[in-house]
Amino acid sequence: MDKYNRVLVAGTFGRLHPGHKLLLDKAFEVTTKSGELVIGITGDSMCLGKKLALLIEPIEKRQTQVNRYIQSINKFRINITLMVIHDKYSCGITDSTLECLVLSEETVKTGEEINQLRLSNGLKPLVLVQITRIQGISSTQLRELDLKASSLLKPMSDTQNNKLQSYIGREYTDEVVKQINSKFAPWTVSLCPENEFYLEYYCENQIRCIVFNGKISKLCFR
Repeated sequence: MDKYNRVLVAGTFGRLHPGHKLLLDKAFEVTTKSGELVIGITGDSMCLGKKLALLIEPIEKRQTQVNRYIQSINKFRINITLMVIHDKYSCGITDSTLECLVLSEETVKTGEEINQLRLSNGLKPLVLVQITRIQGISSTQLRELDLKASSLLKPMSDTQNNKLQSYIGREYTDEVVKQINSKFAPWTVSLCPENEFYLEYYCENQIRCIVFNGKISKLCFR
């Protein structure tokens, strides 16, 4: 596989999920060990036109999630530049040192537009490296689930809330789930941990639970 000295990859990276992981993995794969990977993350203003935009996590949180993940996979200590972008072309149409753009099936058209604009600016077009979409839940679907859950949440007492909050940050294990279920019966928690980054599971008479990176990050009554 060909490798490049300066590679660009960009996205919203909201609620970091396996599709984002695949995109970042590929970007690292095509960057030389002594090269630089530029990661553009869409600014909050750029997200306004997206579906359920108000539920998109703020830029600071998305940057933290991306940075945490890339630090875990950057074995060769490739140089990383995280930047906030405010339009879909960003530095792709002006930076003469960029060589490659990693994108998904959904953004191929944008990549082609970038190359047309680079040619208009007298710049060499970027090599477009496309990943194949994987089966799984998207960021938009996650936001839709969040909206649905928010409309179904039941009020809780301070005592109940305090009991739930004591489990925040705990590792997801069968034993912890049993503990929660024993304390809140007949309410129960049911988790399906096939997604290591973000999971919400909704069911009748159950407690809403979110698991992030293997740890319980939120619990509340549905």
